[in-house]
Amino acid sequence: MSVIVLFSGSFCHGDEVARALSEKTGYELLGDLALIRDTARRFNIEEGKIARALMGKASIFDKFTHEKERCLAGLRVVLGDAIQKDNLLLNGYTGLMLGGDIPHVLRVCLIADLRYRAAVGARAESVSEKEAVRRIHKEDENRVLWVEYLFNRRDPWSPV
Repeated sequence: MSVIVLFSGSFCHGDEVARALSEKTGYELLGDLALIRDTARRFNIEEGKIARALMGKASIFDKFTHEKERCLAGLRVVLGDAIQKDNLLLNGYTGLMLGGDIPHVLRVCLIADLRYRAAVGARAESVSEKEAVRRIHKEDENRVLWVEYLFNRRDPWSPV
């Protein structure tokens, strides 16, 4: 049984690499959205709440509602069930939830320098490079928050 986890920066071709890797290896590709949908159905939680728990800051009311923890607990259950399969490729934030001590998990980080990402983003979104940089910084901040939540460090691109 083996699992590949692909975590990438925005405008680094992560989705394209994941699809190509899945086709070449025959691994089942499972992304964040599919896991969010499965979690929502299984635990009767709104998909938007799960997505916010995964990709954004916790609400100021989270200390009282524990919404983030409940959403992520459900997501962990669904993820745990998913990795029971052989030959799985996880693309996105959720794969980082897997503990570093699981021997059959290969973690891959796909990142490029800001200049490259800005050029790709500007072309892909039909915006200026300045606007693309702004979007990249915003999306990277979500990745920073996620990695900080999971590992208590701020650099989403450093090895775990």
